[in-house]
Amino acid sequence: MRLNFLKCSTIVMLFFAAVSTCRGDEPDAAAESPATDPPTSAVAEIGESQLKQWVAQLASDQYRLRELSTTRLLLAGSAAVPALEAGLQDGDLETTSRILSVLRKLSVAFDPQRQTRDLAWESLERIGAAGASSAATRAQLAMDEVRDDRKQRAMEVLTGAGIFIGFGEYHLASSVVSNNYHMRIPKDWAGNVAALSWLKWLHGVETVILSGDKITADVVKHVANIPDLRNLVIRDTTITVDDLQGLTELSRLDHFQLVNVSAGDELIDTLAELPLRRGLTLFGTDISFEGSERLKTLFPNLDVQCRGGFLGVRCSPLNPNCEVGTVEPNTAAAEAGVRSGDVITKFGEFDVKSFADLQAAIAKHTAAEKPIPMLVNRIVEEQVEVELPKQDGQPTPKLIRTIRRQKTIPLTVKLKRQFP
Repeated sequence: MRLNFLKCSTIVMLFFAAVSTCRGDEPDAAAESPATDPPTSAVAEIGESQLKQWVAQLASDQYRLRELSTTRLLLAGSAAVPALEAGLQDGDLETTSRILSVLRKLSVAFDPQRQTRDLAWESLERIGAAGASSAATRAQLAMDEVRDDRKQRAMEVLTGAGIFIGFGEYHLASSVVSNNYHMRIPKDWAGNVAALSWLKWLHGVETVILSGDKITADVVKHVANIPDLRNLVIRDTTITVDDLQGLTELSRLDHFQLVNVSAGDELIDTLAELPLRRGLTLFGTDISFEGSERLKTLFPNLDVQCRGGFLGVRCSPLNPNCEVGTVEPNTAAAEAGVRSGDVITKFGEFDVKSFADLQAAIAKHTAAEKPIPMLVNRIVEEQVEVELPKQDGQPTPKLIRTIRRQKTIPLTVKLKRQFP
């Protein structure tokens, strides 16, 4: 009887020991969304051996112990990543699945605005690139889930920071692109650079337009991290050589465009380093005609367009002369007094016989230059007095008639940085 009592006591003690081992010092209810980086003191107290023990317990026969170890590793945050990755070497399917699940959740919880390195993501990248294994395949699937989650979060953070992402119209080179997906930082952007750390996860955006006085070197560096970036437009701002340095590290950029930017020939060497594939457009800059010719030499296979200033007239290229069709309001042409129907015959020192001649002449001037003289032929109406045949004894009758004739009128125009 006493022996049976001792056996029962031993069983009870072992039972409580097992429960104690399972429960540890943790509370029963653990947070479902783990913190990626606990306080430094907490991480220091865990220790490498403890982390390895928790990873080993992922293969335990006891479901509760597996769940508890998973929760503990999640709460340990990025400190657990080395032990998790090492545990894949000898882990079974259950262990592999749990390790990759923990790494995925840690990576999803990463916040690029407050943290610098995503160790869990880096671990998934290494595992996914380690050959054709089950773990590699599962890691790649986990990375796809992280990408999708971060793209959604990036959209929310960036649009909340005043950045437009969606379909709309914009100008690229000499064309108007309608209803195309793009990202735009508007002129009135508040300048929340920290939010731009999410741009690394903004997949599917190929065209980016930056405008306003908040465009700095830091902004350009963040934009260069957009995964699918192909076309970049910087407009209505002031930039320096340093602001463009972040673009020289790109592996590919199809089209780069500067519009209404007060920067000159000092940009040429940096522009020459861009990995351009299709075109370079410089409208409303201070790059000289000689500088633009040099760029055409440096990029012989690209469509290089340079226009120094904006005049503001529309002419039909089919007309045999350069007759003005419309004059845009509040432009250099409007302020100079150019009218619809005028025929431009001279711009600066260049004779103009067609719209192409006018464009070529404008391209040789910048908005930074002094006012430029131009000549236009204009049809004007004048009233003249005509004497009719005199009759005997009657005063000579006179008639006022309105006639139209062509008159050459000199004008002076100051080009603007006003390209659409």
